[in-house]
Amino acid sequence: MTITVDCSDKEQIELEEYIDFCRSQTHLSDRDRVLSDAYMLRRLANNKRFFLDFLNGQLRRVLQYDVKTDFTPPSFYLFSCDTFSVRAVLWLPCDEPDSEDATSLGYGVTHNHHFDFLTCGYYGPGYRTIVHLCDKRRMTGLVGEQVETAFQDDTLLTPGKLMFYRHTEDIHVQYPPESLSVSINLIFPSHPEALEQCAFDPETWVITRHLDPMRTTTGLFQVARLLHNEQTVEQLQAIADKHCHPRVRSMAYFSLLSILPESKADLLRQAGMDSSSFVRKLFASNFS
Repeated sequence: MTITVDCSDKEQIELEEYIDFCRSQTHLSDRDRVLSDAYMLRRLANNKRFFLDFLNGQLRRVLQYDVKTDFTPPSFYLFSCDTFSVRAVLWLPCDEPDSEDATSLGYGVTHNHHFDFLTCGYYGPGYRTIVHLCDKRRMTGLVGEQVETAFQDDTLLTPGKLMFYRHTEDIHVQYPPESLSVSINLIFPSHPEALEQCAFDPETWVITRHLDPMRTTTGLFQVARLLHNEQTVEQLQAIADKHCHPRVRSMAYFSLLSILPESKADLLRQAGMDSSSFVRKLFASNFS
């Protein structure tokens, strides 16, 4: 079953320190050793500064190219190598948890994974997750197949909480948090014994489809509206001024309008003088 790790460590470390620690380990395929070292991920999650620094760095890179990430909800790889990856996942609030928008943010889809990963709550109240267990030895992973499951847990991934998910057999579904939440993941490569990553009908436990990785760049701008500082505003303004793609400039404007409502008139005036008719018409129609 999914394992909740009991840990109350209060020490803080930097992202680079955690990456160096993981790179020095020779036992990342040994689950017991990974669980015994889970306190190090908790120490990273205790550092409430590093992720905002990372987000602002990503915004700086947008001026050069579109930042691409995979999986939904919005996520960002903090580090990746052949043996592990460190990923931050953004859980955005959603007023209608059963809507298409909620699905696009990763909510309400009952699924498993084709890799093991350790996760820790980092910021915000945490998303709700319901976990079921299946016997991977008795399934083939084909669409239309019905699997036997057993309820395991209904819980919140609150700050500092550690959970280890096993490939194929730990089936779970997430629901929107009350406010922006962030989790930090230690992810391992696809397991050689893993089946296809699947979505399930939670009423019948029939496999409905296979899940493919998805790419998103808009998540970075969505998060900037909710989690930002002065550097964030500076980067967004630079993107609105200089980025070569009109759609990216428009996303920066929308984020700035959300962060700086007192500057609405100046921002709309600036958008109204944009070189692209797409941007000019978009803001004229939205704020006329």
